[in-house]
Amino acid sequence: MENRKRKNNIHLRFSDEEYEYILNKFKESNCKSVQEFILKCVDEELIFDVDITPLKEISYNLSQIGNNINQIAKRCNETRNFFLEDIEELQEDYEILRKDYQKDILFIRKKFKNTKVKKGDIKKSNGSN
Repeated sequence: MENRKRKNNIHLRFSDEEYEYILNKFKESNCKSVQEFILKCVDEELIFDVDITPLKEISYNLSQIGNNINQIAKRCNETRNFFLEDIEELQEDYEILRKDYQKDILFIRKKFKNTKVKKGDIKKSNGSN
């Protein structure tokens, strides 16, 4: 035991909710131990908690619009005709996506408006989010 480099302890107390939150965050990380996770969190100067669910929804909608475009292109190539309703539906889908995108970008800008980040401060994560 005398040869151990880490001989100091910190004892912390958490509520049940805080404890579960920390454990869930640890499980989402690439860290091998809670100790490594906490040291990593302390070492990181910037910690962002960003809900990317709206961006995933936009990505899904964009994929759907792409599918619609491909279907219209296929129909045009096969029949040399296209339907105005298809174009109008595609335009409506695009407008919905554009408005969602603008709303989400505005939210992100507001959230990080006063955050100062120097080049090199943000480290790439090996995790998948």
